[in-house]
Amino acid sequence: MKRILLTVIFFLLLYPVHSQSGLKFNSNDVSKDDRTSFNVFKRPILFENQISIKFDLSFYNKIFIGNILTLIDASGKNNFSCNYNYDFDAQRGGFLNINHIGQQKILSVPITEKKINTEDLVICVLDRERHQEDIEIIRSAGARIKIIGDGDVSAVISSVIDSSNIDMYYGIGGAPEGVLAAAALQCVGGYLEGQLIFYNDQETDRAKKTGITNLDKIYKLNDLAKGDVMFSATGVTDGTMLRGININKNFATTHSIVMRSKTGTIREIDGKHNFDIKQLDY
Repeated sequence: MKRILLTVIFFLLLYPVHSQSGLKFNSNDVSKDDRTSFNVFKRPILFENQISIKFDLSFYNKIFIGNILTLIDASGKNNFSCNYNYDFDAQRGGFLNINHIGQQKILSVPITEKKINTEDLVICVLDRERHQEDIEIIRSAGARIKIIGDGDVSAVISSVIDSSNIDMYYGIGGAPEGVLAAAALQCVGGYLEGQLIFYNDQETDRAKKTGITNLDKIYKLNDLAKGDVMFSATGVTDGTMLRGININKNFATTHSIVMRSKTGTIREIDGKHNFDIKQLDY
C-alpha cells in the first residue's frame, strides 16, 4: 500500500454548466504570491492498490492555466502532476500533460478548441405557457428554438444523438420524467441538471415529508440515475426520437428503443403486431 497526499491546484474554472457554482482559482496570469490552491486532504491518506480521481474542468483562460492537480506520496520523493501548457512558440494551442515530476513526461494530450456560434444552436422547448418568457430570452440571445407539443424525455435524449438537430433541451416538467431522461443519458452519454420548482407551500411541505432538506439543490446526472442502468421506451405518438404507433387494418407497427449503460449498447426495435393472433384488451 502507498500513502499519498493529494494537493489540488486548479488554475481554472470548475463549474456545472448552468448553476455557475464550483471553485475558481488565480493562475499564472497573476503574481506568484497571489496564486491560490486547495488541499483535498489535510493529512496523508492511506489508499490500497489504486486510486481513481475524477473531476470536471473548464478553462476560463486558455493561455494562463498552469498546474491543475498534484499527487505527492508520503516520502515526498514521488510527485505526479497534471498541468496545462500553452505553446506560444509554434502556436499549436494548449496541451494537458501528465508528468512524473523531475523524471519524465508520461502523457501529453492536445486540447482542441471548439467554436460554436450562438445562432447555430437549436434549443428544444416544450410548448407550455410557463416557458413563454424563457423562449423569448433564448430567442433574444440569438439561438434557434424547436418547440414540441409533448415528448420531453425523448427530446432530452435527442439532444445527444448525432442524427438529431437538437443541441439542448430546456424546460420545466415532471420529476419522474427528469429521472427517466437521466437514466437514458447514462446509457448514451450527455449531461443533465435539474432543480425542484415549487409553486406553493403544499408542494414545499410534500418535498420536506419525503426527506428533502435542501430545497435549492441542483441535481446532477449521477444524483438522478447511477449504477448499471437500463432504459427502454416505445413511441405512442411521433416524437423527436421515436415514431408513434401506426394502426393499419389488423396490424400495428411500433418503434422502440432499449439501452444499457454498462455496455453502451443501443437497440432499436421495429415491431409488427398481428391483431388476428394478438388479442388486445381495452
